[in-house]
Amino acid sequence: MDKKQSVITETFTREQLLKMDADDLAALVGKANRPGSSSFGQAVVRKADGSIKYDNPERAGTYGENDN
Repeated sequence: MDKKQSVITETFTREQLLKMDADDLAALVGKANRPGSSSFGQAVVRKADGSIKYDNPERAGTYGENDN
């Protein structure tokens, strides 16, 4: 018999993370580190002039960085 796994996805913006206090962040990290769980993070790195830095310029726009 296959055991069905549930998938819970939560997305947080930078602004939401900045508003969280230390206890909220600790709880968030604690939930992500349960046995059998995994977490994924994604970030946009910007140059000093504000433009987006790409390791591979051919992938520009494929990360959802232009989504509002």
